[in-house]
Amino acid sequence: MQTRSSAPAPTLAAVAATASAALQTRLMYAAPVHKLSLLIVARAWPLVKRTYLFIDLILARRRKGELAVETGASAPRRLPDLPDEIWLAIKQFATSELVLAEQDRFVFGFHGGSDDGLWDELADPEGFDFIDRIGRARLDFGHLSDCHYCEFLMYEQRGMIRTFNHYSQEIVSMLSDHRLKIACYHLVGDKTFEHADVDTDLNGEALVALVDRTAQPGSSLLPLTIMFGAVATAEPDTITAQGAPLPAGADARFARLFELMPANSKTSHNKKQSTQGSEKWGDDKGPGWKVLEVARKA
Repeated sequence: MQTRSSAPAPTLAAVAATASAALQTRLMYAAPVHKLSLLIVARAWPLVKRTYLFIDLILARRRKGELAVETGASAPRRLPDLPDEIWLAIKQFATSELVLAEQDRFVFGFHGGSDDGLWDELADPEGFDFIDRIGRARLDFGHLSDCHYCEFLMYEQRGMIRTFNHYSQEIVSMLSDHRLKIACYHLVGDKTFEHADVDTDLNGEALVALVDRTAQPGSSLLPLTIMFGAVATAEPDTITAQGAPLPAGADARFARLFELMPANSKTSHNKKQSTQGSEKWGDDKGPGWKVLEVARKA
């Protein structure tokens, strides 16, 4: 996360007062999130949500002693005796598989018909001799830049801004279920930015915030500048906010979202690497009080 000063972090009250005077500044409890990961999770969320509800129902019935297997059912009769830890592991595994499958579909949407045997290989990777060339292990975000065909479609025909905006409704709906919202669609590292840098940065981040009105009274909550149909702001500073009111379980909302993210949330490409985003995903990426400033097109 970018730090602009080595001086002690300002208090929440001081920042709120400053924000009141600065029309282009916002204060909120938020966390940066890898945009492509957020997009994939939003696409997978309808099935993931059903999986959550199904496992949660099983756990609720088990705790009440109401979970039973029908006579003659093919499932093991001792299924109701499985401990909660096993059911939670099943829930985590199923969720991970659903998200990875959606990542496959997303990347394949760019790869398209350039390799007709791709889906066959995904279904039966051991039956193919060219696993190192392509396959599920390469159907991650890095494939979008490793494959020239995908790279052309991603950068030249769609771009990150257009792609992210296309799924904005799915993202908003998924975040709403977590009692979160999009505060900024495209974070950049400076107060000015190049459109091409944002549009080609596969490692770019969005800012996700609490739905609740968590800013102190008097701080500015004015809408951010809209550019290209997307919100662009300077990368936020984290500030000290002792005694600031937060709803119960605020950090848990972000934790549940982060648990859904694909393991390989960053691409490995260098050819189109932008200097706008953070160098390492996971460094100081937790939720906190953030001060945002509107960025302008260079």
